[in-house]
Amino acid sequence: MHITTNGTAKIRDRKSGQIYEIEADELSWDTVRGEERGMGLEITWQADISHPALGDLVWKLWEYPAGIENYQDQELNGHELVENFDISLRHDADEPDEFDDPFDVASRALAAGQEPIFGSVQEQLERQEVLDALTQIDIGSTATIAEHGGVGHNNPPSGECFTHDELCEMRELVGAIRAELHKPQPDALKVIEAASKMRRIGQWVLARVTKGADAFADTVGKAGGAAFVASVVLPDPTILWTQILQTVTKIGAWLLTVL
Repeated sequence: MHITTNGTAKIRDRKSGQIYEIEADELSWDTVRGEERGMGLEITWQADISHPALGDLVWKLWEYPAGIENYQDQELNGHELVENFDISLRHDADEPDEFDDPFDVASRALAAGQEPIFGSVQEQLERQEVLDALTQIDIGSTATIAEHGGVGHNNPPSGECFTHDELCEMRELVGAIRAELHKPQPDALKVIEAASKMRRIGQWVLARVTKGADAFADTVGKAGGAAFVASVVLPDPTILWTQILQTVTKIGAWLLTVL
């Protein structure tokens, strides 16, 4: 795995208000920590520079579980991040095939003109595995909507909360994937797109839980905020992510069966 950094970061000095630009090639990423957790190893990636005017600046990215980007953050010595780099976790070209993202493999195959083949015994078994996994995703069918984030409200959403939009989108994505897989000839590309979005939501939920509600509230605030969150009671806040991970893994296996 490696980190790619593109674009230019713009940072406003907390005292002078002057905006400084930092180019992507000024960052050099290294792994600084590895910690075993419930779903395997969590790896912390870090890049830091010493700016002549802004001082020490640090960018971080967490990889958890292995091969999947979980969260990003910065430590900017009190200065304001006006515009960030485009930072992403990438698979190395020489990594074994088993680390290739099945969604990427399937997308490339479809783009190259390969036609999915449905109806084999193995395909039907893999398809049923996905359908069974979809039914296990607990997104709170009777969630209670509570107001958060209004003017004067200083309490960030807890790790067991989803924004209303996240909850609605997750339900729509689960429904869209299920609808496609009930067709004799599913649209594999639609499944890939929906499953990829579902995985991203799961990563965001997990980041909120594992990195703290304060970081989440700060990020949401910068994005304009969400007026409501839907409270979902879970035995363990990571259960939803585990269910999503299991489901997208099974979707990946199904895709590799049909292509």
